[in-house]
Amino acid sequence: MNILHMEDYLIKLKQQLKMRHYLYYNGSKVRITMGENWLFNKSFHINFRYLYTKDDLIVTNLSISNLTDERIRIKLFVETFLNELKNNYIFVSPKKDVLFLTNNDGLYLTSGIMNGRSLAQYGVLNKDSYEEKIQDGIIPFNPIGSGNCIGLFSLEQELEPYEATVANTWTLASNSYSERDLFHWDSQLKSRLAFSKK
Repeated sequence: MNILHMEDYLIKLKQQLKMRHYLYYNGSKVRITMGENWLFNKSFHINFRYLYTKDDLIVTNLSISNLTDERIRIKLFVETFLNELKNNYIFVSPKKDVLFLTNNDGLYLTSGIMNGRSLAQYGVLNKDSYEEKIQDGIIPFNPIGSGNCIGLFSLEQELEPYEATVANTWTLASNSYSERDLFHWDSQLKSRLAFSKK
């Protein structure tokens, strides 16, 4: 997919679904933007890019480096929500480590891995008041929500001094509302990305 086609597709998908990434560290969370990020007084370097895009799939890649001389536990928070409030539902599948979002236009699955490990925490929260509930870095487990809600999950890892790691997140879409297909594609992604070298 060329860059113009990719941008058109991403704009179209983002009309339906938003996915935002944050690094949580030492009681604060900071938004990660596309490209290079130097966060927390240059304690971390994150290179954020799209790894793969097509009509029903977006995969992101985040290369995260600990630039300190300390061992640090990092948390990558990922929030997802549908733009329109009408007929929106979000629910968690703890057995499969995924979040589903659905509305009249289709069914979406979102998940991710960091260093080969899947989701550490996840929940569905009210979009307007969730920030105060995660100030301690813990996501309250609430498996379902509708209307003005947000799906939130974390990928977590201990990083040694000057160690780097890779995280991938993705969104899959199904116009036919097929959970089985989405589970299959999610499983394939987790397996392939866990063993790939980046």
